[in-house]
Amino acid sequence: MNFAIDDLWAGAIDNTMYYMSFWGLLMTFFYLILAIGWKLGGGTKRQSWNIFIAGTLLQYSTLEDFFYFLLNGQPLPETWPWLSNFVINLTALFGHPPTSWDLLIFCLIISTIAIFILFDVHGYVWAKIKNKN
Repeated sequence: MNFAIDDLWAGAIDNTMYYMSFWGLLMTFFYLILAIGWKLGGGTKRQSWNIFIAGTLLQYSTLEDFFYFLLNGQPLPETWPWLSNFVINLTALFGHPPTSWDLLIFCLIISTIAIFILFDVHGYVWAKIKNKN
């Protein structure tokens, strides 16, 4: 009896399991370990939480996809077929299969939110509002 691993796993299930385990589990634990290390190194709980949330947002921002094309000097593709297995259903988000411009706007918005969270801008704003009253 001779069969390959693809005979045991359907192709879609294999890709889905890969993306779920790598992006959904492994990288989330990486940011969690980084945040715990920050806390054990003397950081505050709030700083640790901000590191974890900002890292997770950057993970799902598609920033690494843009850097791949930018650093390799390649033009952005018209279609992004590997994002059909993405954790966030981008087709439902945009109402159509996402274009490069859609993904660039998505990436910039999510990355900006992650930077605001990482540097605790919301904490500073809340403190200013709280001290005004």
